[in-house]
Amino acid sequence: PVLGRSGYRGKIYCTDATVDLCRVMLMDSAHIQEQDAAFITKKNAKKGLPPAVPLYTTADATAVLGQFQSIGSYNQPTAITDGITATWLDAGHMLGSAMIIIDIQEAGRKVRLAFSGDLGRGHNDILSNPDHPRAADYLITESTYGDKVHEPLDDVNGVFAPLHGLVRRRTHPAVALYVLSDHPEQANPAVARICGQSAVPASDRGL
Repeated sequence: PVLGRSGYRGKIYCTDATVDLCRVMLMDSAHIQEQDAAFITKKNAKKGLPPAVPLYTTADATAVLGQFQSIGSYNQPTAITDGITATWLDAGHMLGSAMIIIDIQEAGRKVRLAFSGDLGRGHNDILSNPDHPRAADYLITESTYGDKVHEPLDDVNGVFAPLHGLVRRRTHPAVALYVLSDHPEQANPAVARICGQSAVPASDRGL
């Protein structure tokens, strides 16, 4: 939406699932932006300060959704412009997440760029395992994944060891999760697995 309100009128390529999610999430996010701006504006008025402006509005979100274009499916090359082809690979992170392979051919030279944001752990009960880009000349990715390996999800006691002391002291920690579902036990199977293995006593579980 910010790009759209700044004048961008080109296509926004993405997966089918991303299009579907953005129809809901961008509108919801824009509504929150508007509400926050209204709240701050009311406080500013008492101090003689100018009104707050939302980062983007529901009108901006509605307008930019018309620029979205689905790429159809993973592993399907899409011509972006002359000499440039993009292919989306499954990143296994959330619905619609993807790595992008960009093949560029110019003046007889071919270059392949691979870009990825978040990557899934793999071996998930719901999502596919992340795909692997092949023969990339340049790889651009989040530094989060530059120097570490995910712990196995089955190692529940090790991952959640810090909770044990809190539970023994009858403290009630809050663990924040963001999910795209009304059923966290489905969106994050690890939560159900944790409870099933009794890493946290039944009396202290809140799903």
